[in-house]
Amino acid sequence: MNKKLITNFLDYLSIVILGAIIALSPWPYGSVGISAQYYIHLASLSLLVIWLIKRNFFSKEITYYSAYTPLLCFFGLALISILYSIYRYASIIEILNWISYLTIFFIVSDTLNNEKRVNLFLWVIILTGLFYSSYGMLQYYGYLPCKFWTQPGSLASRYINGGPFGAYININIFLCLGLILFKQRIHIKIIIFGFFFLFVSALILSNSRISWLVFAFLLIIALFLFMSLTSAKTKGFAPIVIFAIIIFSACWYFGPKIWHRVIIAQTTQFQSLLQRFDVWKGTLKIILAYPFGSGLGTFQYIYPVFRTHSDRFVVDFAHSDALQLASESGIAALTLFGWFLVRVFSAVIRSLKDLQNRNKYLVLGVAFAVLSFVLQGFIDFPIRVPANAVLFFVCLGLLTSLGKRQHKIIFSRLSSILLFLFVVVCVFIFSCIFFANKYYTCAERNFKSLRWSEAFSNYSKTIKLMPIKAENYFGRGQIYFSRAKAVFGEKRLKNDRFAEFDFKKAVKLNPYYSYAYLNLASLYVDEEKQKEALAAFNKAIETNPTVGAFYYPYADYCLEHGFLGEALETYRKSLSLFINDDGSFSNRYGTIQGLFSKIYDHTSDYSQLKLVIPDKANIRLEFAYFLEQKNLFPESCSEYNDILTNYPDNKIAKAAIERLKVKCQK
Repeated sequence: MNKKLITNFLDYLSIVILGAIIALSPWPYGSVGISAQYYIHLASLSLLVIWLIKRNFFSKEITYYSAYTPLLCFFGLALISILYSIYRYASIIEILNWISYLTIFFIVSDTLNNEKRVNLFLWVIILTGLFYSSYGMLQYYGYLPCKFWTQPGSLASRYINGGPFGAYININIFLCLGLILFKQRIHIKIIIFGFFFLFVSALILSNSRISWLVFAFLLIIALFLFMSLTSAKTKGFAPIVIFAIIIFSACWYFGPKIWHRVIIAQTTQFQSLLQRFDVWKGTLKIILAYPFGSGLGTFQYIYPVFRTHSDRFVVDFAHSDALQLASESGIAALTLFGWFLVRVFSAVIRSLKDLQNRNKYLVLGVAFAVLSFVLQGFIDFPIRVPANAVLFFVCLGLLTSLGKRQHKIIFSRLSSILLFLFVVVCVFIFSCIFFANKYYTCAERNFKSLRWSEAFSNYSKTIKLMPIKAENYFGRGQIYFSRAKAVFGEKRLKNDRFAEFDFKKAVKLNPYYSYAYLNLASLYVDEEKQKEALAAFNKAIETNPTVGAFYYPYADYCLEHGFLGEALETYRKSLSLFINDDGSFSNRYGTIQGLFSKIYDHTSDYSQLKLVIPDKANIRLEFAYFLEQKNLFPESCSEYNDILTNYPDNKIAKAAIERLKVKCQK
């Protein structure tokens, strides 16, 4: 048996699997769904199994790089965070994703350890990027359907929106930059120049201003650095000039689109940036409250408590990978990850001294690709898209393999056994998550279609497969609660008890599950358990204090049960948060006028109704109009005049006063 031949075969098998991950992971919208993540996980663990076979039968020596130490420490803290995570199910999913990323990083750094393999794999990455850029272009110009949720004016290819796609393109651009200067054959250079032009065009059409800024900033540094390495012998100056011409041509051709994107930022008074500041403020509050982290993957569950702005949009990410990592895994874990990046780059800088200029271009191209991702990660969330995270760790692995090696260590048989058992456990857990998610999706679909029996069966299956997922119990509890309303007597009581158990189980697994608290409150209202209902309403508001939808039912309950002061204060709070109707308001009251009618019917007192009105022009106008409809003309006129005092250019208030004058004369 030829050991070298078999070792090379296993290495190239690993390269094929890595190439498949790179090529396929962007297709299902950047692999943001559980199903796509599951296949990435299986592929990455299969790489680990191949590596174990190679080390146990052919070579027990492994190269230990300096960057491994902080990365292993980071991973250790991430594992420990599961113990104190606010929602363990979310943390386990995120840990499994990180296992995939770190496995890919390790395999790349260990397997792609020579110039030939690195060169081959860079072509795999660039050709894949070329395909998705071309696909996105065809979408953008109407030749292919565009199914992502972002605006049609943005090119996002198979990603969820233009921002993560822009980060993906930046990596490809800088890899092209290094590869062009590395290659010596002129026809290869010309081909890559064509790729470069397509990537720059795709980046512009992505409409991601953050990606543009990162690209421009790093490109200037890269070109100056590359120029410092050029000489008459290397003939490196000409490609740099061509780069500048290509970028200028692309910007000139797409100039109106770039200018339109800049103008939008000005006309909206930089609303996007200000919203990011608000999200960052809330994230910093989480970090201060949880210096050791709330648990990987838990940001979207805990963030509503610390939100500093009223917003109807669900904030899944902190729009800063650095801040989100600190909030979820703790300041120490963020420091370790930063140390890991520093060790990777310091090893690369040391290795540059021993490389020829042509090879330096290749290394620097990969380094700038990684830097583009890191910089965007400070003000965006590229790593939260698994396809991007995979590519980022692949590039980090390439950098590590190109950097200076440290020392060899012997991989023991016991370590192999433990690692193999770890692989089996990971596959089992993620398989349970994958199939539970399948049943959960079917259950949700059946519940919306009022097929309660099928939904109940699917929810029960998800609970058996994944008993730590709060959403499973919440969904089954909704079915019990719905059944209770359709029957009477002992059957109703029995369904109520089951629903209560499931809702309580949901909030036990995830203490920040606002909707579960709200359903518990509704259940207690039906059972006339006042103390429990009030406690559940308050917990719903406490876990989501900046969304008016959680105030409306509590305010209604207080009004109907005689807690007038609390009701009026809660209504005022909900109206102060009112931005636009997400459906919860219109379903309950129809319009703001409907809410005023409900309160006025209980109080019949204009002065008490006025306590509900926040200092917001649109709400005050609605209130003044309501008074006008109730023939309270003096009070209505007074309200309109007050509005004009604070908002002198309000045309609606001016027209209303003129209208009231005519009515009063009649």
